[in-house]
Amino acid sequence: MSEVEGLTEQAEEHIHHAAHSGPQWASWVALSTVILAVLAALSAFLSGFNETEALINRQLASDQWSYYQAKGLKGNTAKASADLFTLLSKPGPESQESIKNYREEQTRYKEEQEKIKETATEFEHESNAALHNHETYSKGVILFQIAIAVSAVSVLTKRRRYWIVSLVGGAGGLLFLLCGLLQQFGPHLGGHGGH
Repeated sequence: MSEVEGLTEQAEEHIHHAAHSGPQWASWVALSTVILAVLAALSAFLSGFNETEALINRQLASDQWSYYQAKGLKGNTAKASADLFTLLSKPGPESQESIKNYREEQTRYKEEQEKIKETATEFEHESNAALHNHETYSKGVILFQIAIAVSAVSVLTKRRRYWIVSLVGGAGGLLFLLCGLLQQFGPHLGGHGGH
């Protein structure tokens, strides 16, 4: 990412210099480039934020699946203990009580596993959503960076049509930024069924 920021800074320096010594429309190129740089920075921040959220939620899901497996092992141990008690114990109320307790433990662990499974699945869903948002914002960053570079080329070559191309690229970047914002915050804005 630092390489991209370095290229952006170089392009902005060229545009700033050309705005003072080039054609009159070059000052509009400089202004549009500043706007593109701000939007690129915002997109990069949101992309990084969502990437971090995806990793955190993926780790939380992994932790829950480990917990799920531990409960499964405990349930299997309770079942094996009940089966062993059934085979080896003498008939009587004490042995029947122990077998009943082991069977209840087995059932409790199975119920706990279902709750843990729901939590792990939710974390996976949140991780996937954040990763999708990260990818959308990243596409916007790429288009903003290309637009900034083409802006620099327009001033250096004194060709206004390249500036128009950079504005189109910037519009594409803005579209990805807006799509990312809608993906991330849209469900919460409607007031229906959000968290």
